[in-house]
Amino acid sequence: MKAERLAAGATTYTTLDGKVLDLTGLTDEERDHLVHSYTAYRSGMAWDQFSHLVVGTENPLLRATGGVVTPEISRHPLYQAVRDLEDRLGIQQGEVAPDADGNAERDPITGAPISPLAVAAAPPR
Repeated sequence: MKAERLAAGATTYTTLDGKVLDLTGLTDEERDHLVHSYTAYRSGMAWDQFSHLVVGTENPLLRATGGVVTPEISRHPLYQAVRDLEDRLGIQQGEVAPDADGNAERDPITGAPISPLAVAAAPPR
């Protein structure tokens, strides 16, 4: 799948507020979680379900803490990227208000413009 290939080879990630995250230090397990999360984002997973990828123990950073986000975890590029994807989904699905200066219209990995059809609509709840 194209989304998986993009995430698997990504060296940087640009957040909604323009911060560029360095992904080169991710472990294989962290990279796999990023790929899974990015693919879920691109397929339009429901925002509330996606949240489990951020703060659930499926996130490899949170397994050791039982789901507690410590200051160290909150600074980790994987956590920041997946948290940003959660915000992007929330904006697309009308659950989160966009910031006026955010870049939700650009893909966080490729930087390419995202059309409304590029990210699938979430299934009805």
